[in-house]
Amino acid sequence: MKIIITAAAVILACTAAWAGSEEEKAEAGEKDAPVMLFPIVKDGKWGYMDRAGKVVIEPQYDGAWDFSEGLACVGKGLLRGYIDGTGKMVIEPRFGWAGSFSSGMAPVFGHADGKPVGAKAGDIWGEDIQMYKPRGGMVYVDGNGKVHEGGRCSPVPFSEGRVCSRKTCVGTDGKALEHDTDDLARFSEGLAAARKGALWGYLDRDMKMMIEPQFAAAAPFREGLAPVAQSDPPPPEDPKNYGSWRRGRKTMKWGYIDRTGKIVIPLRFEEAWVFSKGRAPVRVDGKWGYIGTSGSVVIEPEYEYAWSFSEGRGRVLVGAKEEYADGGAKKIKVGEKHGFVDKNGKLVIQAKFDAAWEFSKGLARVGVGGKEGYIDSDGRYVWEPTE
Repeated sequence: MKIIITAAAVILACTAAWAGSEEEKAEAGEKDAPVMLFPIVKDGKWGYMDRAGKVVIEPQYDGAWDFSEGLACVGKGLLRGYIDGTGKMVIEPRFGWAGSFSSGMAPVFGHADGKPVGAKAGDIWGEDIQMYKPRGGMVYVDGNGKVHEGGRCSPVPFSEGRVCSRKTCVGTDGKALEHDTDDLARFSEGLAAARKGALWGYLDRDMKMMIEPQFAAAAPFREGLAPVAQSDPPPPEDPKNYGSWRRGRKTMKWGYIDRTGKIVIPLRFEEAWVFSKGRAPVRVDGKWGYIGTSGSVVIEPEYEYAWSFSEGRGRVLVGAKEEYADGGAKKIKVGEKHGFVDKNGKLVIQAKFDAAWEFSKGLARVGVGGKEGYIDSDGRYVWEPTE
């Protein structure tokens, strides 16, 4: 099952982007001792290596993903289960899809007493990917393999003991948390972005509105600040028109608020994302760079895209240009490569990778020509790309 550098790989990955890195989770107190192993692929089978590149769990699985809270999702045929750091199968493969652990729970679906539910999604993700639709809604599995109901929501991992998606929010006990909003995002630093009508504010863990809805868009808090935006045209007063407004053309301006809701960095960016180690990626005049907590630009906007810093490195996309495909009917970006900058903006790892992920536990996974490998913080290969 080939899952390298495809959109489906992102969808099926057991560590979702919004779940945060190992480093971030450790800082948040979600882990005591992260398992220092990394998924590798060799001759089409997946296993795990240590930080030095030594194979610890021999490649034997049809898919393998990052460890989270001491367990890693692995694939056997079309089903997924979980192993511990010794390679012991602690939750037998019986899920059509399985996510990362957080707050003691992992989102899963397609279990149905060990039988996959749904149909092949090759028409969407390609012939080498199998995907199963849930029966009714999302469920969760604990570290002992017991399945818990999770309500009708997307495959969202728990965060700070809550899992929130759209209008649903439940605790680790499976009980719904009452609230008076129309949409909810994940909790971060004790607050969750929440929409009432067409405007976003923030709820606390008691589901009370702490920052009144007033923004056209809102993102999670990190390091005491959260990206928020206003738009032109502004969101509609009538909530019935929210969907058409959201899909329509508009100009967004992003800035940052503190935990009281005060705007501390003016709304002047085309796009913006969360802070990490005092840096946040922002887009200015179509290019991405980084600002500091004062709002001043610390790394000039010159990249096609930029991601949050992880372990002293910021992942950037370099060298993309637009060309036309399909007889000129479709514009695509070509030539883009991933590299890493340090906190001063120096490109310390040259942009030569077709794909890359954030640094975690000292290494970053990279993709080159359909193969995957790992590099250290200096850009040296610890595991040469394989497939």
